Amino acid sequence: MYQLDLHIFHKKLFRALLASFLLFAIISPPFQSVHAAEIALVIDDLGYNLEVGKRVLKLPGPVALSLIPFTPNAHALSQLAQDAGQDILLHLPMEAIHSTDHQLEHVLELGMTLDNFQSSLNLSLNALPNCIGVNNHTGSLLTQHREPMEWLMGTIQDRGLFFLDSRTTPLSLANTIALEWGVPSIKRDVFLDHEPGAQALNEAFSRAIKIAKSRGYAVIIAHPHKGSLKFLERALPELAGHSIELVHLRDLMHRRPVLASTTVVKTSHPVAPAPLTSSGSAHTALGL
Repeated sequence: MYQLDLHIFHKKLFRALLASFLLFAIISPPFQSVHAAEIALVIDDLGYNLEVGKRVLKLPGPVALSLIPFTPNAHALSQLAQDAGQDILLHLPMEAIHSTDHQLEHVLELGMTLDNFQSSLNLSLNALPNCIGVNNHTGSLLTQHREPMEWLMGTIQDRGLFFLDSRTTPLSLANTIALEWGVPSIKRDVFLDHEPGAQALNEAFSRAIKIAKSRGYAVIIAHPHKGSLKFLERALPELAGHSIELVHLRDLMHRRPVLASTTVVKTSHPVAPAPLTSSGSAHTALGL
């Protein structure tokens, strides 16, 4: 009789505990990760206008300044950004399917030998010694080709930098090859101002928010146009209302897994092959 009563007691206790657990699961808030959904913002094409660069530095929250080397105010802006604790990227000019700016210095081109390529690359890197990462300026042609991307990532690896693939073409190999070389790398998700106008800016920003909520993070690239900066000055403080945190790109890089377990990390630089020849790549939607 005693054993029967004990068995009934255990069954009742189990049911009570199960009911309590189910009730707790219903009324408790859903689990949230340590980090909220995150967005990192990069402003490209800086270095020409000092006042525009200063306005970028006044945007509310973290922002990465991507500076074109050898522009009149690139060095001054890199110092101001460093003093402000903001990320500094080298906005590295690379050959596009349709070149739009013939005034840029030391553009990395498809027909370069390895020696010429590395010489131009190192000159650009040395022009901004406090940069912590690199992203491509144009490059819709160059980023489609494995050999120059191998050359690029070998040098970036040596210098301990990260790489942001601006994705000026959907055929870019840059991010894939960066990961093969053990270079921390991430891809741009949204060009905020690829299309002009308030409606297009709103739609692009909303798309970034949707990506961040779905995946946990998103990377926005914008340009220092008056309309874009005015939009960001208004829109960035509204991210908190969407439960999204604006973060430094460097922090996003460190928190997100960037190397697949199957990745074979390369440790030796490629031997210089014969000079590359230009190819007739198809035009991309962006044409950059």
